[in-house]
Amino acid sequence: MDSIDQRHAPSYRIALFHLLRNPLPEYVDPTCYLKASGETLAFLIAVCWCTSILVTPDLIAANPLNTRLGYYTLCIGLDSFPANRIGLVLFVPSAYFGMRFVWTDTMLAVLEREQRTNAQYWSTVATNGCYAISLSLFALVFVESPFHNHYLHTAFFIQLIIFRLLVVGANFYEAPVRTKASNAFFVVYAIVSLVLPVLYMVDFLWYDEVGAVVIPWQIVAAFDYGWFACLALTTKFLPQANCIRATWSLESD
Repeated sequence: MDSIDQRHAPSYRIALFHLLRNPLPEYVDPTCYLKASGETLAFLIAVCWCTSILVTPDLIAANPLNTRLGYYTLCIGLDSFPANRIGLVLFVPSAYFGMRFVWTDTMLAVLEREQRTNAQYWSTVATNGCYAISLSLFALVFVESPFHNHYLHTAFFIQLIIFRLLVVGANFYEAPVRTKASNAFFVVYAIVSLVLPVLYMVDFLWYDEVGAVVIPWQIVAAFDYGWFACLALTTKFLPQANCIRATWSLESD
């Protein structure tokens, strides 16, 4: 396998469809897997919300996150049975594509070891490793209900926010070419990802102490929904990385 510059990167609109249509690509684009992971996660959220609305609408309104934040977060559609069980199953492909990104992106870093600075190489290796662990931990968001422990439940989501930001940031750092639009996207994404966890915790702690919401819900909602919007927009704005040229063959004994 060789590292090939980004001019050979495949063109696509939806990463998931591209990967399904091309199981044996000549040019492997690691970022395509990261984009597909985000797309399948968005699909998971949509399916879980539809399930919760149809089966357990009363539990959506009764979710303890609502009273502590003052609005309906997108996560509450995943928190009750049977939506949480469906979400756990649907998270498998998202985790797979995320792990596949970690593997191929690390391969690319090794192939380009002589072309990268030490900072670029080790930032890729470190953030990829952390992201692999983060994906595994995120599955627990479907197990630990906010009805039981809203702090622990939210912590599993927060760690994904932080480590996904780091891995996306590493890709921006190592990218050969970045557009102004991509740079603007990353600034917004970074601000949202860093501020949102703080807003969550401030509201949780204040409500548990005083019994009231301290931050206007419109502010928290803007950052919350903004993060999910950035998740969807990653496919469009993530800089194109170099590719791996692969040769596939079938050999028999």
